[in-house]
Amino acid sequence: MTDQVSDEEYYRRYKETWGPGPHVTADAVVLCRDARVLLVRRGRPPGQNLLAIPGGFINLDERLLDAALRELKEETGISDEMGLLSDETLRAALRSNQVFDDPHRSGRGRIITHAFLFRLPGTSERYRVAGSDDAADAGWYSPNELEPSQMFEDHWHILKALGAL
Repeated sequence: MTDQVSDEEYYRRYKETWGPGPHVTADAVVLCRDARVLLVRRGRPPGQNLLAIPGGFINLDERLLDAALRELKEETGISDEMGLLSDETLRAALRSNQVFDDPHRSGRGRIITHAFLFRLPGTSERYRVAGSDDAADAGWYSPNELEPSQMFEDHWHILKALGAL
């Protein structure tokens, strides 16, 4: 499913391959003291070029938090002066988590996501990020520069629910 296709074609192929679900994902909502939120720009369908919370599908042998940490690091390479942030550093920044299970939250089918909120010490200038894996780009955004139309699926709603907007 890596060739360039429309979102509708992607959704059709996805459901043919994986069925309607339920499927489970984990997302990492990351904030800094300057209230900036870390987002990625999707590099391929669905939602290519839209902003999204770093995250993705869990592996069969993973716990939810571990999947959120893995996806965060894969998609953003989040690091500081010491290098890639460790799981221990990120776990210390964990503040809350919430399940988002609206049956219609994704065009891919029934996808239940677990969003974890992390509040990192210091400002966003302390942390380097770059898009990687399936993210075309990664960056820090001020909530007042974001609009729902820029966001993938229900990610605007998730950010609001977790107090990131």
